[in-house]
Amino acid sequence: MPTCCIVRRTACNPSAAALYAKTSGNPFFTIEFLNALYREGALRPDPQRGRWHWDLAAIAAHPASTNVVDFLADGLRTLGQESADTLVAAACLGTACTLGLLALATGEDPDALAQRLEPALERGILITPKALAMDRAEGGAALAFCHDRMQQAVYQLRDDAWRERLHLEIARRLAGVAADPEQTLRAAEHYAVAASLIAESAERSRVRALFLAAAARARQAGAYLTAERFLTLGIGLLAADAWQSDQAAAFSLHTELHLVLYSQSRHDEADAVFAMLAPQAASPRQMLAPLCIQIASLSNRTRYDEAVSLGAGLLEELCIALPLENTRDRLEQELDLFYRHVAAGALEQFARPTQPGRRATADGRPAAQPLDPGRALFRLAAWLLDDGALQPPVDRGPATASSCATRCAVSRW
Repeated sequence: MPTCCIVRRTACNPSAAALYAKTSGNPFFTIEFLNALYREGALRPDPQRGRWHWDLAAIAAHPASTNVVDFLADGLRTLGQESADTLVAAACLGTACTLGLLALATGEDPDALAQRLEPALERGILITPKALAMDRAEGGAALAFCHDRMQQAVYQLRDDAWRERLHLEIARRLAGVAADPEQTLRAAEHYAVAASLIAESAERSRVRALFLAAAARARQAGAYLTAERFLTLGIGLLAADAWQSDQAAAFSLHTELHLVLYSQSRHDEADAVFAMLAPQAASPRQMLAPLCIQIASLSNRTRYDEAVSLGAGLLEELCIALPLENTRDRLEQELDLFYRHVAAGALEQFARPTQPGRRATADGRPAAQPLDPGRALFRLAAWLLDDGALQPPVDRGPATASSCATRCAVSRW
């Protein structure tokens, strides 16, 4: 907008009041409203007289919008169809992207995309810090919406059904990029919007695996609600008879959900998922991961008896009798036995690097820590079900209660 003209404050009071009535003083809304008035001719400069002219009647008659997004969306409808479609595709990718990512997501040629985006760049809808790269249609040319409200307004240029179809197309293209975890995660985000459109059985299976991987990454980043969303969608893609027809997929999704709920301390919900998992396990080994989490959950709630009972139940399924009387004394005895074997050199071939920050006694033992029977069983179950578990040459023979406790000591070591 030209800046060669100035206006005295008293002279612009009527126009300021009219603007406030339309925008409620929102700075971004006000600037965009002024730009719209300028494009329509209701606000124009007069360089010869050094002043601005405005049409108060036109300002008052301008359609009112309840919010800035609706106002921006109305103004964007003057864009050509191809430019608008390309802008909506960019909005589906977020508030910022590169020309290369947009080309990958749409399957279009970067040169064609750059031409279609010219009107948006000229109007300031999109901005780029690399105008020359954009002019050359380079894949690394950065694009960003001028404001997050503008991105929302562009996104609303098309209805929900149109956008869902676009998200599905974008997801399929991004998922097809081999060995690129970042694009895989992006693909999961787009599939999440269009999950209801996935009908083909093989694709539903691929998307379930994608949601499971994305949920695990989100959980590891501490984004538990995002992880839960992916898992809920993945479970929704299971067949009605999934526990019979695709038990492994159903079990994996619910196991991850159990962990995500536990991580949020939503214990009642996690307990319900665990109760669903227990009768569906194909083998005791498949129960290892959720059972270990459940033992930790019970121990965190000081429900030690239940934790011990749960671990003992799994061991019993493996035909291993666990002595439940005087548990602490027995485990301490087995720890002493284990460290005697360590002192005799039985584990030299299994030497492990020292863990930084871990305190140890003069004879190499870890410093004494309070013994939590639930967590001790957690270690015990994990060790017993590991095919490659170390079996030190104890003098009481394999698979006895004594050697079981010694294995527990090995896992702690």
